[in-house]
Amino acid sequence: MPPKGQRANLSARGRHIAQLIGSYDLRARFPQDLNADDGELLGESLALLCGQRVLMGRDTRAESRKFQSSLVSGLHAAGCETFDMGILPTPVIAYGCRLWGTTGLMVTPSHNPVGEVGLKGFSSTGEIWGNEWDLLRKRLRRGLLSGTTKPTPLPPDAKIPPTAIGLKKSYLGNFGRFQKSHLRVAVDPRGGATVGWASAALRAVGASVFTVNDRHSANFFGESPEPTHSNIETLSTLVTKARADFGVTFDGDGDRVMFVNSLGDAVAPEVIALLLNGENDGSPIVASSDVTSRLEDLTKVIRSPVGARNIVHAMKKSGVKMGFELSDHYYFQDAGFVSDGIGIACRVGTLSAQNGAMFIDATTSFGAWNRKMTSVSFSTKKALSQRLASLMQSWPSTASKRQDGYILRGRGDSESVFCRVSNTEPKLRLVVETESRNRTTCLTREVLARLNANQNEHDVTKGQNRLGGLRSSTISK
Repeated sequence: MPPKGQRANLSARGRHIAQLIGSYDLRARFPQDLNADDGELLGESLALLCGQRVLMGRDTRAESRKFQSSLVSGLHAAGCETFDMGILPTPVIAYGCRLWGTTGLMVTPSHNPVGEVGLKGFSSTGEIWGNEWDLLRKRLRRGLLSGTTKPTPLPPDAKIPPTAIGLKKSYLGNFGRFQKSHLRVAVDPRGGATVGWASAALRAVGASVFTVNDRHSANFFGESPEPTHSNIETLSTLVTKARADFGVTFDGDGDRVMFVNSLGDAVAPEVIALLLNGENDGSPIVASSDVTSRLEDLTKVIRSPVGARNIVHAMKKSGVKMGFELSDHYYFQDAGFVSDGIGIACRVGTLSAQNGAMFIDATTSFGAWNRKMTSVSFSTKKALSQRLASLMQSWPSTASKRQDGYILRGRGDSESVFCRVSNTEPKLRLVVETESRNRTTCLTREVLARLNANQNEHDVTKGQNRLGGLRSSTISK
């Protein structure tokens, strides 16, 4: 047993790590907020949840490689055997967990900036951890830093140990059951974890693939690992140059996928969701609270708070086969409730081929529609709460509650502002929707003015227009 002073220090570090754990993952700056020693301590603490065998994967960041190494040291010290799958998309780790019946850890902060690390966990059925993080957080806060691993033998039908080659062959082979699409698809992996994987999967379903940034980059070629309407110019250019039917790009770890149409314009996730739900004969869809209300005019919608954990819970509770978020995450019951960007891209290609038309033309019209998403950062959560309360009190119409946020109406039902407090930081997420770009800009400015946020207390960190497909800011047949 370590000396008393050392034990106290370890307990303090454990409590610090506990503060970095979110609803379904861990994210932090490396090494400022989480260093290699913390990683080793975390690895030992994870042993109780992981069992004796753990699949390990990571994204392309240099920080992820270092953080994984420290985690492995801790896991080995606690008696866990690890299987390194190398650089690969997060959904492939989840697939491997289902394939071999073992737990998995993916080292990635997802779409967060370079310089950060993160960790996602998966059960032996391939479902993303939720309650497991709650348990670990409680143990770390109580100073319980390690535990005895529980035996998790490989299933009888797993005759070979997990290997990176075997995993890739099995995952890509799974797309052989898809109907061939024979479409032209532009792909921009952004130097992230989907490099090589996305193009191979799309070719497996019969697509002609044109790529850019299809090699690993520790800094994503200087671009953000989060695809947005404002940073897809490279993909849009490739789409038009290659005369592609559509284009796809992914976030840093490949669980999110963003589409552009043949004109190179971003396509709203609601459009993709309607197309994908056609597989389910128009059954209800679970949608996050920030998804447009217009969707409810076209199909039955079951609302859920934002976050994978909440979407999956709502799907299981209601028995719905599909769910999605405004953040370009799509979940399917038959895919283990894991958002797989590559799998979604292949589904869209197949469905477009079946419909005999481009996916943008295969959906019901939303009418004129323009959306702007903005994040406003505050110095403290208290300051945020005060300003949000002031905004709702001063707004001309009464705010209505929707899951984890509030809806403010503009001039009639066609104008709305969705306000949601971030789950992880003192930020207010705003989604403003109107029928024109100018009006959307004006309404956004009005909201910011009513928040009375000054430069010391807020920073508009993201503003993007997510259009429905055509350059006239409409989604149409």
